[in-house]
Amino acid sequence: MNEEEKGLTEFLVTMAAFNSVKKPNGFKYSNMCDFILKNGQFHKTIEGDYTPIYKMGKKKECFTNAYNLVDNFPDKLTYVEGYAYSVAIPMYHAWAVSKTGHVFDPTWNDGKAYYGVEFSLDYVMKTILKRKCWGVIDAWEIGWPLLTGEDPYPTEGGDKACIQK
Repeated sequence: MNEEEKGLTEFLVTMAAFNSVKKPNGFKYSNMCDFILKNGQFHKTIEGDYTPIYKMGKKKECFTNAYNLVDNFPDKLTYVEGYAYSVAIPMYHAWAVSKTGHVFDPTWNDGKAYYGVEFSLDYVMKTILKRKCWGVIDAWEIGWPLLTGEDPYPTEGGDKACIQK
């Protein structure tokens, strides 16, 4: 584990502990970091410039950029949300990961550590349409279904059905 991964792990553990004593009523997880720690994993970064493979998206639009990249290569990439470390502090972020677990980040070209949860593209699209906003974990508009463990799409089987492992 490199220094950035150690720092990212410490950040997630500290943040997950904030609400662990008094978890919000009706919540399976104390907060987003708790959910990410319990369901996510580190993804490997690769050195190099990937712009010949895919076009970089707009800065500060990671959820849109990651979705669009995966949508263009659905057989090769999976959508991921979690926390990533780039320059100064860990940030809530989205990226794509290959079948071999390598990060393809269409927003940042200087990411150093990535820890996140892989989601099916179908689940991501349904959630985006339901909340009318990009991203799936911080879905406060629809009652944080992943954090409560509720199934916003009953035929899919709860929070584990959307997670790709």
